Order: sequence, then C-alpha cells, then structure tokens
Amino acid sequence: MFKNPVPKWRQASFVLIVTTVVLVIPNLSRFFG
Repeated sequence: MFKNPVPKWRQASFVLIVTTVVLVIPNLSRFFG
C-alpha cells in the first residue's frame, strides 16, 4: 500500500476509470462475440 495518502482527484479518477472499464468490457465482448 502507499505510505502517502492518495489525493482525492487521483482516487476519483481511478474509480471513474475502473467503472468505465467494468461497463465497457461486457459491451466489447458482446460486440466481438
């Protein structure tokens, strides 16, 4: 784990990226499938 606290904008962008990936991957698999 990080010793320094993670900045709020980094944490928010990370959550946003993870949410986008989770939502996009099923659509991609359905598109290519």
